[in-house]
Amino acid sequence: MLSLAVVRSEVPHGRVRGVDLTAALAAPGVVDAFAAADIRDFLSPLPSRYDVPPEHDPVVQRPLAVDRVRYVGEPVAVVVATSRYLAEDAADLVEVDLEPLPAVVDIETAVQPDAERLFEATDNLLSSFEVGSAGVEAAIQGADRVVERSFRTHRHSGVPLECRGLVAAPEGDNGLALYGITKVPHSHRDGLAQVLGIDPEAVRIVPTDVGGGFGVRGEFYAEDVLVPLAALRTRRPVQWIEDRREHLLATNHSREHEWRVVAAFDGEGRLLALDAELTTDMGAYLRPLGTDVALFACFALPGPYRIPAFRCRARAVLTNKMGIGTVRSPGSYEATFARERLLDICAGELGIDRIELRRRNLVAPSEMPYDTGIAAGPETVVYDGGDSPMALAEVLGALDASPPREQAAGRAIGVGIACTNESTGYGPAEFATAVRSADGDITIRTGSAGMGQGHRTAFAQIAADALDVAPEAIDIVELEVDAAGMGSGTFASRTAMMAGNAIWLAAGELRERLASAAPDEEVTVTRSFDFQRETFAHAASAAVVELDLELGTVRVLRYIVAADVGTVINPLLVEGQLAGAAVQGIGGAVLEELPYSPEGQPLATTFMDYLLPSSLDVPAVEVILLPPSPSATNPLGVRGAGEIGIAGSGAAIANAVADALGQAGRDLRRLPLKPDLLMELAEPAGPAPL
Repeated sequence: MLSLAVVRSEVPHGRVRGVDLTAALAAPGVVDAFAAADIRDFLSPLPSRYDVPPEHDPVVQRPLAVDRVRYVGEPVAVVVATSRYLAEDAADLVEVDLEPLPAVVDIETAVQPDAERLFEATDNLLSSFEVGSAGVEAAIQGADRVVERSFRTHRHSGVPLECRGLVAAPEGDNGLALYGITKVPHSHRDGLAQVLGIDPEAVRIVPTDVGGGFGVRGEFYAEDVLVPLAALRTRRPVQWIEDRREHLLATNHSREHEWRVVAAFDGEGRLLALDAELTTDMGAYLRPLGTDVALFACFALPGPYRIPAFRCRARAVLTNKMGIGTVRSPGSYEATFARERLLDICAGELGIDRIELRRRNLVAPSEMPYDTGIAAGPETVVYDGGDSPMALAEVLGALDASPPREQAAGRAIGVGIACTNESTGYGPAEFATAVRSADGDITIRTGSAGMGQGHRTAFAQIAADALDVAPEAIDIVELEVDAAGMGSGTFASRTAMMAGNAIWLAAGELRERLASAAPDEEVTVTRSFDFQRETFAHAASAAVVELDLELGTVRVLRYIVAADVGTVINPLLVEGQLAGAAVQGIGGAVLEELPYSPEGQPLATTFMDYLLPSSLDVPAVEVILLPPSPSATNPLGVRGAGEIGIAGSGAAIANAVADALGQAGRDLRRLPLKPDLLMELAEPAGPAPL
């Protein structure tokens, strides 16, 4: 097996005048090396599982930089050698001739008429769109009180335990076996086959365990073309394992959103309208989901509240940074921060308790299913069920059960609340095959694949319930791309709903057919489950924090999340998902950040600079599972659980910090909650500008 190293751009923006591989090819152990000029037939845009509008095609990344580099970390060339050490040594010998160009780093600068364009074919303001319902202007004009504020969430990422990796091995005349593809295997197979010009059936995906996904792992990247291409060129297996610096430079970033939000209320503190403007920094290229993260944020902004009139106008802007993609709870985390901070601010302006303000506006269970009136394609967004008021009540009850903590000198304690919901579990379809062999063994095959969430355990429980056998009697085989038909993948908190229901249906039909089958007869059943809308999980979160007013540091003393995820298949798995998500959210709110210098250089490329929460930085997360309220959208009655625990974390912690700061906290409107921000707010100089 050979190892591949990627030569990456060290400048944020430049014209590629040439790439000289001569010295690298002559280095010890080197078997192959190539740049864009050497693979002209394979430089089509990176595949996406969604249709990319033709006007956006020029801004989709190619496997290697062709005419320009547009962010630090962009692949320019690769070297393939007999070991990783030799490959990296040879990569240092590649000479890249670049003509520096001005870097565009700030999104407001990027949209100015005289700004340097990243692409000649399009403006830096890549797209703008609007979602919502009717009557926003009239509702604001007729309101008793209108409150307007701006908010900002910062750029950070998912940072799984294990970095990305891929092994590609040639098979037959033009086939490939791929190890390390888990999130969207069917889409990945088809997209790669299209780029390489081979038959999708010639691409075999082999299941492997990986150390976490969190949205950043699994969407198509340049390396997903480069490694298989190197294997086909050398006719030998090729391995590439990302190091942490590469990961922080060149794996999906997310979260960098700027909001302007207007809330209109009647005289009783009930919301009449929510009007928002969102600007999102897309980075240098469209990642496989395009501008959908901004779209997700717009749809998530109303949250679990009753809002008669709603509008969100969004702009997607190109800058010389790594591209924006999905990270756990994409869009919802950012929108929840803006909305829940705004509600706390509004409560102060209206003279209403912040909890009471939420109670007056939360959608009640008796109103479910609740049609928001917000258009989503030919239909509107409908909340299928859930009990947000109960989630809030449970969190408040847990807080009241704890005695108040004594406040030390130079410290301040605050409590914050956030209510949220999360769109989960929509199509396309997932398939499952249930088999009782002639020997009596039962196997469930699914095209879905886990990345540490405990899928095999939950799948075995579902099949065991349907077949009335012990879970230990079920053999679960994941990532059966061929045997289980087509599938869509593991994302959007959809696995329990989509793959789980396919397994439930297949196992249920198998049980029916076994009633009339011979004891030694093999019986096979394949079923699918498809639901093209979404189901909504609901949660309330509470944080208790302690501020060190001299150092500007935040310590999270308690974190509580109460969630309604419909039918709970395995309480321990769901609690683990909720607690893990909350810890990830705490890190994102307080520690994690991917800043860039004004010149476009990334400033956090190691764990010395990109700070992650350790066991010393987070409390034991308190998880409350609400009594099951099965969703009517699927036979199992489940809702997604993987992301609802993080959606409200940034908002809850920010609200707690604002509470601890007292009057100065009214101007806390951005993340992360780093010491420089908190010290700035604690200064008695007055409010920060909008």
